[in-house]
Amino acid sequence: MKTKLLILISVLFATSYNSNAQKVKIKKGIVSVDDKEYLKTNKDYGNEIISTLDGKDIIKLEWNSFDVPNPARNNANDPARYNYPATIKNWYAVASFLDFNITFETELSQKNIFEALYKDKVVDESGKVNEENAKSLAKKIHKNVSGNRPDVLIIY
Repeated sequence: MKTKLLILISVLFATSYNSNAQKVKIKKGIVSVDDKEYLKTNKDYGNEIISTLDGKDIIKLEWNSFDVPNPARNNANDPARYNYPATIKNWYAVASFLDFNITFETELSQKNIFEALYKDKVVDESGKVNEENAKSLAKKIHKNVSGNRPDVLIIY
């Protein structure tokens, strides 16, 4: 009886947790949130350009990476630790709003950036960008990634 009750509570918790999350999909350059078209994305001049559904460019994402030491090689209990690569790539984006003087860095993935734009209502249904919401979002998710890059010295 306790097992059935525990399973029922777990299912109810999982259902309520998933109902609050937005489902972000990117297919053929169209970003959909909860199966409703939201924005467009495409690669242009080596950057990712986010635009409204009517084609107005609003955000430029410049993707960058740097190498960091691989923590898997530090596990002294793993005899195969030297089979792992010495470094791994750490990716981040520099996001710039094209109509406003707002630029920030983030380690969020592409889908998480779109989810944050949607959740914070940066772009409304008519395609208008809310500058105050954009500033608020930039403050929330900004992380000084480029200034915190480690100087990596790999010795083989």
